[in-house]
Amino acid sequence: MYLSIDKNLQIAIYRILEQNLAGILASNLIPAKTFDKEQIADTSHIRIPIYDVYLALADNGAIRLNELRSPDATPLEQDIARALDTKWIQVKDALWAELLEYNTDYARLSEEMQGYLSYVADGIGLFEEASVDPEDDVYRKWKQKSGVSAREWLLYAMERGWIADGFLDAGQGYLTAEESYALLIEAIGKQLADDRKWETKLLKQLVLEDQITGQELCRLLYDQHFFPNQDEDYQKLISGEMEAFSFIKKKIEHLEITPAQLALDPCSASAVVVRPGTGKVLALVSYPGYDNNRLANQMDLDYYNQLLEDRSLPLYNRATQQLTAPGSTLKPITIIAGLEEGVIVEDASVLCDGVFDKVEPSLKCWKHLGHGMVENAPTALQFSCNDYMCEIAYRMGTENGAEYADGVSLKRLQKYAKLFCLDQKSGVEIAESKPHMTDAYGIPSAIGQGTHNYATVQLARYVSALASEGDVFALSLIEKIDEGDAEGQEKEALPQSRIELPDAVWDTVHVGMLQFAQNNDILKDMPIRIAGKTGTAQEAKNRPDHALFVGYAPADAPEIAMAVRIANGYGSSNATAAGKSIFNYCFGLKNQMEIITGEASQAFNTSAD
Repeated sequence: MYLSIDKNLQIAIYRILEQNLAGILASNLIPAKTFDKEQIADTSHIRIPIYDVYLALADNGAIRLNELRSPDATPLEQDIARALDTKWIQVKDALWAELLEYNTDYARLSEEMQGYLSYVADGIGLFEEASVDPEDDVYRKWKQKSGVSAREWLLYAMERGWIADGFLDAGQGYLTAEESYALLIEAIGKQLADDRKWETKLLKQLVLEDQITGQELCRLLYDQHFFPNQDEDYQKLISGEMEAFSFIKKKIEHLEITPAQLALDPCSASAVVVRPGTGKVLALVSYPGYDNNRLANQMDLDYYNQLLEDRSLPLYNRATQQLTAPGSTLKPITIIAGLEEGVIVEDASVLCDGVFDKVEPSLKCWKHLGHGMVENAPTALQFSCNDYMCEIAYRMGTENGAEYADGVSLKRLQKYAKLFCLDQKSGVEIAESKPHMTDAYGIPSAIGQGTHNYATVQLARYVSALASEGDVFALSLIEKIDEGDAEGQEKEALPQSRIELPDAVWDTVHVGMLQFAQNNDILKDMPIRIAGKTGTAQEAKNRPDHALFVGYAPADAPEIAMAVRIANGYGSSNATAAGKSIFNYCFGLKNQMEIITGEASQAFNTSAD
């Protein structure tokens, strides 16, 4: 079997994504213990406190706690082991007092004690989940973290038989409730004593209390051979010439600590490159990845278990399985819908004042002061104007002067999303999540929100159809299959549909995407003509937005089409920068050593969509 994948391109994109992720992490790192995400209105302002990095090193296994007590442990490892032992004694005394003697309402406990008790309740498999009644009043109080103590909750759960097998020994004979409870607490203690995640929690608390310093953790990375040699940075660290913050930032910038090893936001990305008009996939990249040679033939079980525990989820294919909103990358479909449904013409103008308020709730344009008069549909794509797209959706839901009907608008928008097969999987021959075409909120859906959810590979098929003016193919990773004959049998492309639109409609979209690229700060100086569209998708107010880019080149005779997504990538500009590097590599526009530098790329964290 011969793949359509270009091996060198696949490797190059993996490195490009890693460099971009490292740049985003390094640019948002701050020398602080915490960062209050509740105080910001814009998720692009979220910053990463250095203590999150210290804790991530322990959380994701870069620091190996199981080696601290080995016979050949270094003096530093022994010191940290002693600190952990002392902390465990202190915490155990406080925990046991709370669980055996006191009845303090959970809400009145310190944040540290709440964390320990939550882990006891939820992190060690204490409950038989199928038995617990989610409507039970005491259970709901516990979940709401108020109105019940940990002792009351555990006693209550024990009386109702919700405790998992192994924590209570049924062979003890008759015991009072208090005796059974005491045995339960003893079993919890034994469980915690052998729990690496519990010890990680203790280490994290010691770090937050500065009983173990950032400098000591950095030195520990050398002691445990995370860094193979004691380099000049080590000497500067020991001498005090370099602080732990500067040390960590430098190691991230030089990819000596990778985004995957930290598993912080952002730590993952994906990109898919397709040959338009063929359905052949040239690259399908998910970062982080893993060494599949170690899982083939004789399974490396230790390595597999390490992958399972890795918080960056390397076994999860971000390109085919991760679904997110596409954001403004879907706006070309809205323009097509508006033109085909006759609610706009190519040169229709719309006034953007920054807020579309013809329906409630109103919806803001990304440019809060507005774009002013947007003169035509291509310019609406160039500006990525939300007001223009919302006006299209509004008109599609308003017929013959009737009141706006959201369902009517949504149905018409869905019609054109279906034309691009966004209600179907892409066809690649590996595991792929089923896409979710929006089924609610007509006007937000017009700007790529609503309930749209697509994988990167599905966006790649969509932009490939734009590039080829309507040829929608089932994507394939297989070039040909050799069944013994000298030539081998090429796998034919499977057309899914043919989108028939007037030339003027295709031209409108192409011109808009070309104008977007020509006026984009990152793409405008490219030596070839590129058509593109960015997108930003918010998933949570306490995490950075997803960054997306779709595009094709050369714009006049497309040879490749691509989709890039950086999960929690702060701003669409970061996905655009990755897309630019991929274009540069594919067309040989820069020396490969200038593209694959092994260093963190510049991050931008801005969006214009």
